[in-house]
Amino acid sequence: MASLRIAIFVFGVIGCMGCRPDTASPPPAQSATVTAAPAPETPAPIPSFAVYALSRGKGVPAEAREALRRVAELAEEQQRRGVKVKITTTRMGIEGETRVCVAYEDPNEGARAYDRAKNIVKNVDLVNLTIESCVEEKES
Repeated sequence: MASLRIAIFVFGVIGCMGCRPDTASPPPAQSATVTAAPAPETPAPIPSFAVYALSRGKGVPAEAREALRRVAELAEEQQRRGVKVKITTTRMGIEGETRVCVAYEDPNEGARAYDRAKNIVKNVDLVNLTIESCVEEKES
């Protein structure tokens, strides 16, 4: 019987090596937080945007003129397909600086066109694409 007590004692000591009385019980289970994947972002409605072709004293570079032409052509193609879009071209300077403003009746169409315009003007020097109103303020 004594050997059984020794075996139980030894097993208890070896089986709980490094155990402390305050940590003998397993930690409480933590609940896992599950978050849903974010919904694909839909572009915010954009009723109008403008593209500017600028210069640095030597006229508007050919790449900038081409990007401006392609954005205007994009809007004109949409017009031919029946999209209600108004295109306004304004000459701004003596070196050919130009602003093309494109306004959409359906701002969702405007958002899609703006995304395409961003791809057209990407990395083109002296071209600015901005979301702005096409309404020109009249001087008083």
